Amino acid sequence: ATASQLPPASSLPSLRSAVTPTISVRRATPADVDALAQLCTDAFYGTHTFLDGPIIFAQREAILARVRSQVRRRISLDVDREAQLLVATAPKNRGRVVGCIDLAVHIFDRRERRFVLTRDELPPGGGYCWKPYVASVAVAPGYRRRGIARLLVGRAERLALGWGYHDICLEVSATNVGAISLYQQAGYRIVGSGAGGVHLTEIEVVAGFWWRELSDIPKYVLRKRFRWVL
Repeated sequence: ATASQLPPASSLPSLRSAVTPTISVRRATPADVDALAQLCTDAFYGTHTFLDGPIIFAQREAILARVRSQVRRRISLDVDREAQLLVATAPKNRGRVVGCIDLAVHIFDRRERRFVLTRDELPPGGGYCWKPYVASVAVAPGYRRRGIARLLVGRAERLALGWGYHDICLEVSATNVGAISLYQQAGYRIVGSGAGGVHLTEIEVVAGFWWRELSDIPKYVLRKRFRWVL
């Protein structure tokens, strides 16, 4: 399907939001690595400076370096795959990267209701299928509550629809009430729960001085069925 065959953006429920007209969405490039690493570290781990204490500052710098490496590798994998890392930019702010979303097609275990990201071929048995998977939805602190997350999710949905899929999935921490509400308003429904499958991580600040990484946290699998068929 070509872009001209897609339903108009204004007709998709997930795009009905107060998105500022000064925000643009495009595919990420290698030139965005540093900005994306900063954005994702701030969004998922928090913002800390040396004044917050040398331990938590050093932890953040180490995580920033790790995220930068992950982003660089992720962008390199977009060639000839049903995968796109998208960024939202503010043209009036020198094209600053203010949001991102990662969309890729992965193996979904229909019996266990979870994704398997470590395999590139469908396992035998018939209980698996390919599904578009949304991850790493992040918006810069100063640009939140402007509809940017909805804009990015809507763009990911249109891409998945253009690739020929009829639904799209994501996983979110069971404690992330704001994100769950956002997705439910956009038409997503909870179809599974648990701590297996994709590894989710949360950060807990201990005594205000250092981070403790929490893993295997409870989460939900959410799915949205498209009402449009190309």
